[in-house]
Amino acid sequence: MFSILKKSNSLFQPILLAAIILLSRLPFLGLGYGAEEDSWGTPLAIWNTIETDTYEPSRLPGHPVQEAFYLLVAYSGPFAFNIFSALACVGACLAFFYIFKKLNFQNGFISALALGFTPVIYISSTYTIDYCLTLCFLLWAFYFLLDEKPLLTGIFLALAVGCRITTGIMILPFCLWLYTFSPRDKFIKSSLQIFGTMTILGCLAYWPLIYNFGYRFFHYYDLFPYPPIEKIIYKASFGVWGVLGLLGIISASISQLIFFRNRTIENPTIYKKPLIALFAIVFFLFLSSYIRLPQKSGYWITVIPFAILFLRVWLNQMLYTFTCICIIASSFFFSLGLTDSYRGSEYSRHATTFSSAGQTIFLDPITGPMYADYTKRVNKEKFCEEVINSMLSQPKDSLEKQVLICGWWYNELMTESKVRKLKLEKNFGFYLPKRNILDLKKEGKTLYFLPEQAVFNDQYSGMEDGFTAKTAGDFEEAFISSNRPQ
Repeated sequence: MFSILKKSNSLFQPILLAAIILLSRLPFLGLGYGAEEDSWGTPLAIWNTIETDTYEPSRLPGHPVQEAFYLLVAYSGPFAFNIFSALACVGACLAFFYIFKKLNFQNGFISALALGFTPVIYISSTYTIDYCLTLCFLLWAFYFLLDEKPLLTGIFLALAVGCRITTGIMILPFCLWLYTFSPRDKFIKSSLQIFGTMTILGCLAYWPLIYNFGYRFFHYYDLFPYPPIEKIIYKASFGVWGVLGLLGIISASISQLIFFRNRTIENPTIYKKPLIALFAIVFFLFLSSYIRLPQKSGYWITVIPFAILFLRVWLNQMLYTFTCICIIASSFFFSLGLTDSYRGSEYSRHATTFSSAGQTIFLDPITGPMYADYTKRVNKEKFCEEVINSMLSQPKDSLEKQVLICGWWYNELMTESKVRKLKLEKNFGFYLPKRNILDLKKEGKTLYFLPEQAVFNDQYSGMEDGFTAKTAGDFEEAFISSNRPQ
């Protein structure tokens, strides 16, 4: 097998790579639409688009290319939606593998595996979100940039932009790469081709949003207050690489600086300095974006392949291989997450718990981020089912007068209600401003809120602390049995 793996022209490596990536995702694809609230908003938007015959984005500024894929399988269930992310991850890993070949680098197979098994990518490739689709198109754009095909580069970059508009900033490092390796006249021509193709196709993709919303389409929702520094650091570090992956990168980097300062994995190479510069530019571009809205670890997914390429030209052979193995293993060991009984993850008896940013955190050496995410999805689905069943247990005339402030549970509850054809949509509210709360009270409505949502409703709506709790009852106390396991 190892002799086959070393054959540069063999199809064995890409086929094996695709099989490993896809098969490792299959067990997770049928469990709902994911752990993120945004992933549950996508099927809602798709169904509303079909039912109203008017394009409805899952969230602004929109993800039209991603949403176009889901229109093909609108009513086919979670597996059909999630499989697009899994296949996109396969495509991204294959592109990364061929990028290594184009750069004449070894270790393409293990590098592509490391990319696919980076915890945040592994998790994102199992549910309905745009991250892996964006990454797939972006890496193929970079491959065609290396292959000196500017038109294809522009097309795939436009597709990436159509999945996530912030990817358009990658035109800057791409043009700098061209400037480094192209003659002046060719650089200008190729840059114009890439920029023109990306701009024209990108505008076409976003035309429905531009038509419906005007300049307001270019907007993002910051629903929650700016997180504490502990969460910001966690999401950009452990949330991306996992515990083992991050420790592997740090320990290999320190070892390189101390013991192997002048011995890189492949030295000399004409790509070393340009790849280091490319990583630095991409890192700081997305760091500035992340600092503005540091809510998701997934915002760093675009940076990951360029970070691996940086490690590839900086570390020596032994340290680089060690780092890749740590990243791969990081998805399966040492999970780090919340102990919350409603939206937290399960953990083993070997876990250690501690407090951070007002929440109880666990560190479990036995279970990894994938298991943690899986159990988190299970717990969230169980809680939503419990909420719905509790509402359905009420008399019909009483249920008609109830409104539940759901917050980050809104999309999942709405989706489950539609799937089960329960017609509970009027009973669910996202976050409500003071005026709406008072109007509902005047109409004789009974207002409730789900756990933690009273505080966030006050913050989101700009009301004084405690207003929601004072004017509404706690849904948990009203309906959920006190015997519910905590």
